[in-house]
Amino acid sequence: MSRDWTDKELQAASAAMKAAGHMSYEEFCEEMDRQTEQTAVKYEKLSIWDDPFDIACGDCEVHTHETWDEITEEELHEFHEECIEADINTPDYQKRDYEAMTGKAWEDTPDDFGEFVAQMIADGVLRVKEETA
Repeated sequence: MSRDWTDKELQAASAAMKAAGHMSYEEFCEEMDRQTEQTAVKYEKLSIWDDPFDIACGDCEVHTHETWDEITEEELHEFHEECIEADINTPDYQKRDYEAMTGKAWEDTPDDFGEFVAQMIADGVLRVKEETA
């Protein structure tokens, strides 16, 4: 079971760790931040949208635009949860309509986050922007 430490307790524990030859609490936090930055994977997600001016015109050809937008891993986790929720709320008739229109079988979003990311990359809608080491 854990509890919140007071500042005084944390400072005393940090000093004791340092005196015993270990990193202080502050040094530990700095090292964790440094390692997190080094191993962070940044992604870009493909966004596809129709030009609103073309849609509003009614007589114009509608141009589709594509942009690659940066997305953090945390945002990607949130997007994964939203996709799972959308699958749960999609009625069967809409899934059948999708299959009839595309000729492809409907596939629910993988529950596993790693599979989800791999599938998005394979589908060409997600790419790794930068991986620092």
